[in-house]
Amino acid sequence: MPSFIPGLELNRIFFSSIIKPILNRNYPKLNYSAARIGFGSDVLGFDTVRSMDHDWGLRLELFLEEKDYLELKDEILYCFSNELPHEFHGYSTCFGEPDEKGVRVNEFHTKGLVNHRIEIHTIDSFFQKFLGLQPYSDLSVFDWLSFPEQRLLAITSGAVYYDGLMKLSEIREKFSYYPNEIWLYLMMKQWSIIAEEMAFPGRAAELKDELGLQILVTNQIAKLMKLCFLMEKRYAPYSKWLGTAFSKLNCSTKLSPIFRKALVEKEWSKKQEFLVKAYTFVATIHNDLQITDSIEIKITPFHDRPYLIINAVDFIEAIRAKITSETLLNIKPEIGSINQISNETFILDDISLIRKIFRSVK
Repeated sequence: MPSFIPGLELNRIFFSSIIKPILNRNYPKLNYSAARIGFGSDVLGFDTVRSMDHDWGLRLELFLEEKDYLELKDEILYCFSNELPHEFHGYSTCFGEPDEKGVRVNEFHTKGLVNHRIEIHTIDSFFQKFLGLQPYSDLSVFDWLSFPEQRLLAITSGAVYYDGLMKLSEIREKFSYYPNEIWLYLMMKQWSIIAEEMAFPGRAAELKDELGLQILVTNQIAKLMKLCFLMEKRYAPYSKWLGTAFSKLNCSTKLSPIFRKALVEKEWSKKQEFLVKAYTFVATIHNDLQITDSIEIKITPFHDRPYLIINAVDFIEAIRAKITSETLLNIKPEIGSINQISNETFILDDISLIRKIFRSVK
């Protein structure tokens, strides 16, 4: 097995050494862009040796103008099949046929046509597939709320190796992060989501429900993590990569040890102590953003029960006061984004279903 090279770097070399020369030789006047974006741990920079067992390797997304796509797509794909070497830097360029779930695995061959993973798109078709609309469209409030964060992350991560079309980088910039009003709305909603269950762990502890308590504490930590992604203006990945991506945030160095202690402590009073520290730390980050007037951080019992909570309502109302979009303010109930409605992969992967959900909200 060759030494592991992260996919983005491997494909950068693959493009410059192999793909670009083939295109220059056979299609010298072709206008195109080339990138590694979309699905895959390599796009996020999280790939390891383990990633090599499926859907990983010498892969590229090639983008053509509409006319060239219609006239030349099949011809160019065949050209690559015919001219690609069977291996590059010790990695096979050949992939097996997709299984019933669409998964493809590297196969080593020494002769015959190469069953490669160079995918050809137009910019419109690629973004239509990922987001359910044309990338040049004017985006509504409900468009932004309906985009799964992991898909926004997929199209804005990775690398563009060449942008002859001079459009791909522009489109990626358009989706690079939420517009300010959407950002404020999502943070307001995330505070609401956190507030909803702040008192639940204490009640589970009173009932000596150790399993329920651990689940509730874990859920609160996950919600706080997602608020941190929002506050640092970073798209959050789906659950498999959430902890890995969180470790890259600026706040992670100080927050991660607090989260870990909240999880490993057995005694409820200690768990609560670290949950309160986490709430306080995240509230301090909010104040440091200076998007609202500074809010006094208050830790108080939940009504007449001895479960400590933070004054989340003050943060919710302060952010609400900064939102000027009547459309956002008039959404009832305040559903937030699709990621704030559901964490289920089967929903987040179904763009048509998501867009139906948000059309009904309108």
